[in-house]
Amino acid sequence: MFAGIAAGWYALNIVSIVGFIFIYMIIYIVVWLIMQAVWRNQINKINEKLNAKN
Repeated sequence: MFAGIAAGWYALNIVSIVGFIFIYMIIYIVVWLIMQAVWRNQINKINEKLNAKN
């Protein structure tokens, strides 16, 4: 579906456009939440190192 839309092979009607946007948003939110957890973990490690020096 994604490659078809990107390459122009998929029918461009409102249902396919809304479906594509909906699935894209879900994937984006999931990746963002995962990366937010990774970044939070890295920030905590850096803070622990900084606090250990003081």
